[in-house]
Amino acid sequence: DGRSAPLQVRINEWMAANTSAGGLADPADGKFDDWFELYNPGANVADLSGYFLTDTLTNKFQFEIPRNGQYVIPPGGFLLVWADGTPGQNSSNQVDLHVNFSLRAVGEAIGLFAADGTQIDAVTFTNQTDNVSQGRSPDGGGDLLYFAAPSPRAGNGGTIPPAAPEIRGLMLTALNQVQFTVSTVAGRIYRVEYKEDLGAAAWTPLGAPRVAGGTSLGVTDGPVLGLQRFYRAVVVP
Repeated sequence: DGRSAPLQVRINEWMAANTSAGGLADPADGKFDDWFELYNPGANVADLSGYFLTDTLTNKFQFEIPRNGQYVIPPGGFLLVWADGTPGQNSSNQVDLHVNFSLRAVGEAIGLFAADGTQIDAVTFTNQTDNVSQGRSPDGGGDLLYFAAPSPRAGNGGTIPPAAPEIRGLMLTALNQVQFTVSTVAGRIYRVEYKEDLGAAAWTPLGAPRVAGGTSLGVTDGPVLGLQRFYRAVVVP
C-alpha cells in the first residue's frame, strides 16, 4: 500500500548518457532514453505500488509508482525504470516502468521514497560518459563503480578500472607558475602530488583531491622560482 518500505530495495545502476551509438533502446518506442535500475536484495517480494521516485531529493513525491500491483520485484530481482518523461507509456504490455522525469548527464540524484516521505534509497552522481553506466558493486552494495558493459535488468559487472592518469602539457608561465593538465575519467577523484627530491620517501599533496568533470583537469602550482619539483597524479579509490 506504499506505507511501509519494501525490504532493502536499492537504486542499483543508472545511465544518464544513453545514445544510439551503442546504448540501450527503449522497447516501448525505440528511443535511447535515460534509465536506472532498482534491485531487491531481500528475501521477500517488494511491491512498489504507491511508492515514489524522483530526481530531486527535496521533491520526494515527484512520481508515484502506479498502485496496480504490476511493479513487483522478486527476491534478488530487478526492475528497469525509463527516465524519459513519458509515464503514459506504462501499460500491462510493458514490464519496464516509465517516470515523468529524465536524468542529467552532468550529474544529479535519484531517490526512492515511501508514501510517508521515508527515504528508501538515494544516490547522487556526477558527470556521466556516453553509454557507460554507473552503479553499485556488488549489487545493492556501497561502492559506486562505472561499468563498461551495462547490465539493465541483471547483475552488475564489467567494471572499468581507474585509468592511469597522465600529466600533459607541462609549462612554466611568465609568473613562474607551473601549469599542466592531467588526463582523467569523468566522475573519478584525482590527487596531484609533488616532491622536490625524488629520493624523498613521501609525496606532498598539491591541494585537495578533485572530482574530474571530463577528460582532463587543469593544474597550476607556484610561483616556483628557484624550486625543483617533480609531479605525479593518482586516482583516489
